[in-house]
Amino acid sequence: NRLVVTLLSLLILTCGAFAQDLEELLAENEAEEDELRSETEEVIGPEEGSEGLRIRVPKGDELETLRISQDRRLDPETYIVGPGDVLELYIWGEFDQTVPFEVNPEGHALIPTIGAFAVANRSLADIRREIITTAQRDQYPGVEITLTLKSMRFYTVYVTGAVATEGAVVVHPITRVSDLIELSGGYARVKQSAGTQVFAQSQPAATRSIRVTHEDGTSEEIDLVMFFATGDLKHNPYVRMGDRVHVPYRSEVVYIYGAINEEGSKEYRKGDTVNDLVLLSAGQNGTAPLDRAELWRFANDGVSTQVIPLMEPQTPESGTHYSVDDLYDIPLEPDDMILLRTRADWNMSPNVSIHGEIRYRGRYRIYRGETRL
Repeated sequence: NRLVVTLLSLLILTCGAFAQDLEELLAENEAEEDELRSETEEVIGPEEGSEGLRIRVPKGDELETLRISQDRRLDPETYIVGPGDVLELYIWGEFDQTVPFEVNPEGHALIPTIGAFAVANRSLADIRREIITTAQRDQYPGVEITLTLKSMRFYTVYVTGAVATEGAVVVHPITRVSDLIELSGGYARVKQSAGTQVFAQSQPAATRSIRVTHEDGTSEEIDLVMFFATGDLKHNPYVRMGDRVHVPYRSEVVYIYGAINEEGSKEYRKGDTVNDLVLLSAGQNGTAPLDRAELWRFANDGVSTQVIPLMEPQTPESGTHYSVDDLYDIPLEPDDMILLRTRADWNMSPNVSIHGEIRYRGRYRIYRGETRL
């Protein structure tokens, strides 16, 4: 009996020590995994404290739950799939099954039991139709299948020219040109040198003529000033994988003064009209109709000017009122100056103010030529 009790005691002590050692070992393994995860976690983008955006690229299962801020619902017909996108095939009916897969660097999607598909540079709607048709025909007849985009990829585009920081910028498929400029530190205006400010260039950035060259060699010119003036997103498109964005320096300007909200010089873009110039100047100031409009233009010698009347003054009796819309299609040339004048007597309220030893002091409406002292 003593021998049995002794053996049981030793067994209990040994098991307790083994359990304690096992708990310590598990805790050490978790700590090592956390440390390894933090060391191998990929961080792309500028470091903290510098201009730009610091983006952490998730790993493994975390990639499937990545969320990217969107400014609108994703359109499958226009979303272009590329390497790094994570998609998910969901099969449901007699049985349920999810098949997540990622587009590899070569632009192919390898789906178990279904096959390999070349999906890069194709719309999400296009590859959705192909994959679902193939799966229902070859492997899963008679069941319902859906294909969704699980998470979007990151990729690199290049920015050059009149920006604060030229070079590679990490973006995602719903990054717009204005976002890209911001990630590059904004437009190049002033640089710091030995504690003093030094102008980096004599001309500001040409923000209406941003050149975007795509991977296939095609290009387009982006007018960001018109986007901020009108809010029309066609002037601020998404950047694509392989894009090269160049911000030139401003070379040509036009001028506008008078009855508009923001007078002064504006960047000229070929094809501009008076209406474009008014839009860039935040519209007409006030509600008074235009009374006179002139266009001042340099002659071929570059010294003398010619004055082109765009509308002639009208008498109040004529009942004719002009507006900026009447100048809509008039084309402009570099260095043109537009002068817009409105009627000074429009909706005037003649009145006088009376003070002193009277019962009702203050301001009174009068009829000119009729109201006497």
